[in-house]
Amino acid sequence: MIPLADAHARYVNSGGDAPLSRWQTRARVRSSFELGPGRQFVRGAPTSIRAHKVGGRWLVDEHEFAAALEEAVLARKELEQISQKYSDKLLVGEAGRRVNTTWGYYVAGTVFHERIDYRAAYLGGRGSLHRCNGCWEIATYERDRPECHLCRDWGSCGRDCTRSAIICATCGARVVLSAERGGDPRLS
Repeated sequence: MIPLADAHARYVNSGGDAPLSRWQTRARVRSSFELGPGRQFVRGAPTSIRAHKVGGRWLVDEHEFAAALEEAVLARKELEQISQKYSDKLLVGEAGRRVNTTWGYYVAGTVFHERIDYRAAYLGGRGSLHRCNGCWEIATYERDRPECHLCRDWGSCGRDCTRSAIICATCGARVVLSAERGGDPRLS
């Protein structure tokens, strides 16, 4: 068993960024804490660690912590590799699957993929946009559906219900969105 503070120091030295106070709070409330999400495409060791309070100090099992720390490091490397592949205009993951990155995530599709960027949304920009898988240009939307009754009577339904198609002006790719699924291209 090693003290929680020593485990946290090893975590920070490996590139982790969660504050010690978060670990202490979660250990107190749940008797466990997370080192972060695991890898997306390979199943590895769990990143959840049990904590035990002995004599007024929080302790963790050293072998359990080492395995979880190694998995957390591998998961961070995987995230960086996926983000680099996206920068190089390569998508990983099958259609309809959410793929996490360092800036947010994307959902791959057969013709277009949807990019969700948390920082852009926070800074007042468009946090969500579709890109063409062929030429990587930002797609435009065809809007020729009537508003749903929520939009007509109450305001925005939040689904962008007037969208009927996603179009790439550069290469001419086009996906017609199904009306009954709320215009979600992943469900078409």
